[in-house]
Parts: sequence; structure tokens; C-alpha cells
Amino acid sequence: MILIYEKINNVRKLVDYVKKDATVQGYKAVSHDAVTGMIREALVSEGVLVFPSLIVSEDHATGQSTKSGAQFHRYKALYEVKFVAAEDASEVSINVEAHADDHGDKAPGKALSYATKYAMLKVFSIETGEDDESRQDSAKSKAAIQAQARVVCPENKDLWGRAKAAFNKDGNLDNVKAHATISEEHADQLIEEVSLEQL
Repeated sequence: MILIYEKINNVRKLVDYVKKDATVQGYKAVSHDAVTGMIREALVSEGVLVFPSLIVSEDHATGQSTKSGAQFHRYKALYEVKFVAAEDASEVSINVEAHADDHGDKAPGKALSYATKYAMLKVFSIETGEDDESRQDSAKSKAAIQAQARVVCPENKDLWGRAKAAFNKDGNLDNVKAHATISEEHADQLIEEVSLEQL
């Protein structure tokens, strides 16, 4: 296995959510600093280095200006962002396009920050959200779905069918109960169905 893939997967296990902390043009967003602050410890512990590099860029006036007359410019750039395992220098990279408007000299830095942030969010599959409460509700829903997936009942047709096959083979539900949940009522129903099918 290429080591960087293992390292990326380990970081994914350590960091899965960053709360949106900024407002940009009227909508909620997550800042570069928030992403870096959340993921830095995981990157250091796993020995993953992040290297953004400029491929090509262009700059042009937007036609807008500040009240004092300073012209806004739009900086557009394409970056390659590399993720490198410090241990063996194995790497993966993605290309990210970024734009930034500014009336001074900050647009290139803004675009670089955006590209790096976006690459980290996507490579490490990090979820972003506006509040922790909705995150908790989402986690509860996910947990309920996962729990339901392991409940043996007639409505869960795939698992019900596999449980019947296991009972048919083993003559008991021990193996089923070791990997899933089945109520006493459903266990009796399953055994009855299998018995009828064998007639």
C-alpha cells in the first residue's frame, strides 16, 4: 500500500467536522484558519505535509472601486496542492482553481488560502456545518440508520434473508445474534418461517 493513502485515511478518522465560522458575501463559510486549526494536530501526528504551488494565474480589473477610488482586481489562479507522507515521500495531489477580489495586494494570498483550504476539506472528506446542534441531530440520525441496518426484522429484507439462511445452515441463531440484533418475537417468527419453508 502507498503510505500516503493510509496516512490520509488516518487523518480522516481523526477529523471529520469543522464548524462554519465566517460570513462571506452574506453566506456562512468555513475559514482557512478554522480548517488549519482543526486539522493541524492530526497532520503533525500522522506526518502529512501539505504543499500548495501555483500553476498559472491571471489578474484583471473588475470595473468596481472603493469609495476612495481604489480599483478592485480579480485574481484567478490554478494551484496544485500536494499531500506528502514525511516518512517515505509518497504523495498525492489535486488541482484547485481559486479566485479572489481585492483593491490592494492581498488577492494572491486569499486565493492561495482558499485553494489550500478547499483541497484539505475534499481530500480529508471533512464535513462543514453552521452549528453544532444540527451536527448532533445529523449524528443521531446516522446512528439510528446504522442501528436499524443491524436489526433483524421482516422489514429489513436483506438481513432477514441472510438470518434465515444462517439459521437454516446452523440450526440456531447464535451467529446471527453475534452480529446483529433480533427480538424474541422476530426470532420465533423467523424460525417458524424457516420451518414452513422446509415442509
